[in-house]
Amino acid sequence: MLTIAVCDEIKAANMIVSMINDIQAKFDYEIGVNDFYSMARLKKAMEQGDYFDIIITEVNIKDDLLKLGDPESSKGLELARWIRRSQRHRTSTIIYISDAGNFSFSLLDVEPFHYVTKPVNAEKFEAILTRAGSKVLDQSTSIVYKRDHIIYSMPYDEILYFEVKNREVFMKTVKEVRSFYAPLVTIEKMAPCNFRRFHNAYLVNMDYIGEMLHSQIRMVNGDVIKNRHQQFCLQCSFCCVFLHHIAVLFRSF
Repeated sequence: MLTIAVCDEIKAANMIVSMINDIQAKFDYEIGVNDFYSMARLKKAMEQGDYFDIIITEVNIKDDLLKLGDPESSKGLELARWIRRSQRHRTSTIIYISDAGNFSFSLLDVEPFHYVTKPVNAEKFEAILTRAGSKVLDQSTSIVYKRDHIIYSMPYDEILYFEVKNREVFMKTVKEVRSFYAPLVTIEKMAPCNFRRFHNAYLVNMDYIGEMLHSQIRMVNGDVIKNRHQQFCLQCSFCCVFLHHIAVLFRSF
C-alpha cells in the first residue's frame, strides 16, 4: 500500500488524482491519495504527523502562503528542502509536475525522482508512478494502514511495538498510540527484521528495548511487556535474536 500526496491548483490536482485512480486498477497493491491545493496546507499536514511515500507537487502554485527559506527560490524547491531536512519525511519520494519553463537545475539538489512536464502525458505518468511505487515498496520504510476509511502511513523507525487485543492492533509510537484492524502475522511479514515476536500478542522493535529480563522486557519509554503465559520456546528464540541484534549494533560502532 502506498500513500501519495498531490499538491497543485484545484483543476490540475483533480486531474492528477483522477489519473492515479485510473492507474491503481492495474496495480496489485492499494494506493491512498490525498490532494492539497497549497504547499502550506501540505506542510502543515506533514508537521501534524501525516507521512506520504510519494509527494507529487507543482514547482510554483499561485498565491501559495508557504514561507520558507530563500524568497527568491520557488516554493516547490523550498518545500523539498524542508522535506529533506526533516527526520521524519526525508525519505519521501518527490515528483515535480510543472511547465517546462519552471525547470531549474537547483531542483536537482533535493534529489527528486522525476520532473513531469505539463500537459501531462497519461502513459508517461503511469510509467513514472509505477517505477516510483516499486522503489518505495522495495525500501519498505513505513507501514500503511486504514482506519475509518482513511489511509495512514507511519515510519517503522518511529514504532516501539504492536499489541493486538481482540483483533484490534494498537501501535505504540514514540509520540502516541494509534489503532487499526489487521492480523498481526501480516504486519510481522511486512515489517523490517528488527521487529520480533516476544509474545503472541506483541511485535516488538528491538531498537527500542531498554532492558530484558527472564519473562519480560522494558522498552526505553518505560513500558513493560510481560510473557504471562511463560511461552518458553518463544522467549528463548527472542532472546537469541535480540542478543545477535545487539552484537551487530556494537560491531557497527
